[in-house]
Amino acid sequence: MGGTMRMLGILIGVVITIIGMVYLASYISRAFSGTKTSQTMGEFTTIVANVQGLYASQPNFSGLTETAAIDANVFPGTMAVNGATTATDVYGGDVVVSAAGNPDEFTVSFSNIPNSTCIKLGSGYQSSNLVSLSVGSASLTLSDINPAALAGACTGGTNTMTWTLN
Repeated sequence: MGGTMRMLGILIGVVITIIGMVYLASYISRAFSGTKTSQTMGEFTTIVANVQGLYASQPNFSGLTETAAIDANVFPGTMAVNGATTATDVYGGDVVVSAAGNPDEFTVSFSNIPNSTCIKLGSGYQSSNLVSLSVGSASLTLSDINPAALAGACTGGTNTMTWTLN
């Protein structure tokens, strides 16, 4: 009987250890996810500020291309820049900066953004220079950008988000 109780105690200890490890892995995963979201938001705001600073003395954003943005060091040092043509976000997606159809506006696009991050990024940047936000095929104007609307738009598993700014 003593051997059986000892084995039962060991078994319970192993089960508790496994449950603890699963909980810890889940906690670590959530922590890294939050870190990536914060890093992406910081990188986005840095890109916007750098583009605006670069074009502050220009009449508009004509001529703004991905290559020009890379050459002018618009992208923060935390982002991977592959050659002279592509910047990459922490999710492995391309980050594209370019002049918009309206020369007084420019766009910043992040691809491969997970749904939960998409909602946080979309609702996290509210500024007077924001014109619109597109998530996949959904286009949201300033008055439409809220967590509920973003939850409806951020459904692709991985999303492409494009901010239009002036």
